[in-house]
Amino acid sequence: YDGDVTLTYGKLLADMHQVNAVLGWNFSSTRLINDAFTAIGFPDDNVPNPAFANEYATESKPSYSESTTRSTSFYMNLNYAYNNRYLLDVNYRKDGSSVFGTNKRFTDSWSVGVAWNIHNEAFMGDWVNWLKLRFSVGNPGNQNFSAYKAYTTYVYNTNLQNAFGMGANVSGFGNPDLKWQKTKNYNVSLDFTLLKNLVSARLEYYQKLTTNTLLDYSLAPSIGFSNIKDNLGSISNKGVEATLRIMPYSDPSRQAYWNVIVTGAHNQSRIKKISNALKYQNEKQMNNTTTRPLPRYESGYSQTIIWAVPSLGIDPISGREVFLTREGRLTNEWNAADQIPMGDTEPVFSGTFSTSFNYRGFGVTLSGKYKWGGQMYNYTLLDKVENANLRMNVDRRALTDRWQEVGNKAFFKKIDGEADRVKTKASSRFI
Repeated sequence: YDGDVTLTYGKLLADMHQVNAVLGWNFSSTRLINDAFTAIGFPDDNVPNPAFANEYATESKPSYSESTTRSTSFYMNLNYAYNNRYLLDVNYRKDGSSVFGTNKRFTDSWSVGVAWNIHNEAFMGDWVNWLKLRFSVGNPGNQNFSAYKAYTTYVYNTNLQNAFGMGANVSGFGNPDLKWQKTKNYNVSLDFTLLKNLVSARLEYYQKLTTNTLLDYSLAPSIGFSNIKDNLGSISNKGVEATLRIMPYSDPSRQAYWNVIVTGAHNQSRIKKISNALKYQNEKQMNNTTTRPLPRYESGYSQTIIWAVPSLGIDPISGREVFLTREGRLTNEWNAADQIPMGDTEPVFSGTFSTSFNYRGFGVTLSGKYKWGGQMYNYTLLDKVENANLRMNVDRRALTDRWQEVGNKAFFKKIDGEADRVKTKASSRFI
């Protein structure tokens, strides 16, 4: 169910002042129900009606799940324009949602934006079709997660029934203080269209500071649950986005045109603050003995950092990998405490490109995307060579490119003895 009640007002004063105002209330409720069972023995696969089945699947039983979410919002929007040149937007909302903790149901959000339609100024020439400068600031909230993360929930244990009824198990560990994730946005943009729509572009700079970041926090196994949602810190993002569109050919009489569009973006993300819970999580990561880098949350670094132990390659004498410790010593022993930032999966610059041609309703489009900069951890190479099961199908480089004798300059370590087949852990060699 979704409903919206609005009161609107609009007025043009003295042919120069335009005012629009909206007061509103929105409410919604969503219920999801899942029923499932397995039946077998249908005489004809074209008749899937359960009544035609011979029986239920062995040792199976029906399953059921349900979730309900409700939300409500009160909002006000005010827009003012002077001679279609100077623009002002003011917005305010008070939002409440059932997905948050009982102590933090409602939040306030707002935004203010100003803009200047420079193309409407008398001093602008005819070669400028559109030129707009705008600035905005605001703090929207986020409620995009499942219904019962803030509640301790129980389910009936239907597998253990007796004459007294049935018991219930705890299915989720709640957090009554779970609150809205908020983002303070600053945005400056310049939009323009020139030469009768031949060229148009947008250049935008933004800064975002997200507080009360919602993350899954891992719990101790003794609690009985793997993780819980919590507000675990603050994250800063800032960057530039650009879009350029060129129309080299246009013929309205033939309904024909050719467009070329290129977009680009650069984003820098940094963790500004982490909670004590995340600090504890990072300490646990120091004991990471997995073969892949695990995510860590450290103030001053991005969330996409690759943490690994620095590697100097394979020793030509012994065939073992040489690591560099935090103290600057060389060692053959991998230690999780020596992991440092060795790369970042976030590209320096990324974007899309496309070109399209249309003629009398028929069109063809070519599009793609690009990335420049950034690193990745080569799991495929690692799993197919050094961490492969040698009794199964492996990459031939496990034999041809590995260290085999003294003096070999090889990328892969030796695998002669059982001790040498210890799986390779998070190493900068595979970044």
